[in-house]
Amino acid sequence: WWAFPAETHALAIEAFHEVAGDDEAVKQLRIHLLKLKQTTDWKTTKATAEAVHALLLGGPDLLVEGPAPV
Repeated sequence: WWAFPAETHALAIEAFHEVAGDDEAVKQLRIHLLKLKQTTDWKTTKATAEAVHALLLGGPDLLVEGPAPV
């Protein structure tokens, strides 16, 4: 299911978050969605909104890998 468009991927992340409660799977799916954005566009504003919502679902900040630089 890695070939799905960004909007479908974002909705799947929401489903994993709401139904399964599998935080590790949600984290990995969010990372994949960010990597998808690096190589493609999200096609529509609706897809972008869905993707941003999925990325903002609880969990760790995916952009921080360690202490913030001073």
